Amino acid sequence: AQAQAAARASAETALRSDGLDCTPVVSVNTAGFTVPVGQPAQVTATVTCTVRLSDLTAVPGMPGARTLTATVASALDPYRAR
Repeated sequence: AQAQAAARASAETALRSDGLDCTPVVSVNTAGFTVPVGQPAQVTATVTCTVRLSDLTAVPGMPGARTLTATVASALDPYRAR
């Protein structure tokens, strides 16, 4: 739950700083924390957001919207206690 909240807050901050007005849907996969210590693992976060085309282009009032999705992976230290 903590990873989900942190990912959502980070996504909202990044979208706001890019001038995009949307409510992101954030999915965090923390299955990497179940991988035994000493083996490579990762955590991923996927953010999906529907933004107005007028936010994405230099044309004010452009009708329509576009759904944007991005996934980021972060490696876990293989020797850190999980």
